[in-house]
Amino acid sequence: MTRSASIGLFGSIGAALIVIIFYYASPYRFYISNNAANYLFYGGVALAVLVIAMALMTVRKKPRQIRTIDDINERITNYAAMVRSLYSTTFATNVILSVIILLCHNNALLMFVIITVLLQFMTYPNMYKVKVDAGLTHEQMHEIYGDAYSEPTKDNE
Repeated sequence: MTRSASIGLFGSIGAALIVIIFYYASPYRFYISNNAANYLFYGGVALAVLVIAMALMTVRKKPRQIRTIDDINERITNYAAMVRSLYSTTFATNVILSVIILLCHNNALLMFVIITVLLQFMTYPNMYKVKVDAGLTHEQMHEIYGDAYSEPTKDNE
């Protein structure tokens, strides 16, 4: 789960950095017709908006559905599948948007790439986020993570 999230996150960061460096520092530029550049740009905007909406709806609704599952292993499996699909989709979209930015030489789509990278940072699955999203108890977390998981302590005691 964390491996697929790391690949998606760091791949998206790498794609964004490559585009920024190539866009601003490189003397080379791709030339395509204005009509094709406009179609690519508007297609990229539509793709970016759809993927961001899909990601936000997934993050909002899917954990609620996962919490209703009785079997712990099935909860974790479904949560891992959600994370894998979310990060692979956003990574693929970021690569496509990066190619469109370079072909059109229009950096307005870079905002969408940065928004999806920010979304990936906010939804990165650490063990405490998995606990909350999957609705697990302290005992179930000890079964899954062992000694790496520590229960929260109260400072008042």
